[in-house]
Amino acid sequence: MTMVMTVVTRLRNRTVPREQLRHRIYEAAIEVFRERGFDGAAIEEITARAGVAKGTFFNFYPAKADVLADYYRAVDAPIIALREAMDPSAPETALAGFAAKVEEVLRAEGPLLLDLLRAALSNAHLREIDYASGDADEARFATYLEKARGIGALDPGIDPARSAGVILDIWSGAMRRWIQARGEVSLAAMFAKKLHVVFKGLSGRKGHAPT
Repeated sequence: MTMVMTVVTRLRNRTVPREQLRHRIYEAAIEVFRERGFDGAAIEEITARAGVAKGTFFNFYPAKADVLADYYRAVDAPIIALREAMDPSAPETALAGFAAKVEEVLRAEGPLLLDLLRAALSNAHLREIDYASGDADEARFATYLEKARGIGALDPGIDPARSAGVILDIWSGAMRRWIQARGEVSLAAMFAKKLHVVFKGLSGRKGHAPT
């Protein structure tokens, strides 16, 4: 690009609303990540595709991994909706079905999703987002189990908050194995197998909260 074109591009971008410009950079970055892989993607290629200067990229994203933070939130949104739609009248069935639908969402994202999840294990910023998401997930599971208990689908002696922590641990463990296996195993099957053991234990502890 000549100096003249560079100046014209910068002037044009000054008229673009900030959020629209951020979205343009984000979309370009995700396209390049999908084509090149996260590690193989160059910021210069992202900015060229977005039609912005390299400095503009850094105004929004201090590093490539920060684009993945926005991607994480975008992938998490439909998963939250799936959790909110679970039927409280049959908790074990609903949770197993939730896991199967989440796996469909994750697999549809392809290799980029695995890049994100692997990066989340090593990048401090992404770990913070992942931990915050986990805390929110545990709270949502607890709310769901409270609803199930309220309509008699769970024993009254079961503690929803503590049970939610157990379910989240099972989910997190299944996710780690799935990432390590690069998606070559069934996330839903691993989760459902251990979930069944938990619910079998819960059903056998009438009047008692799980430990």
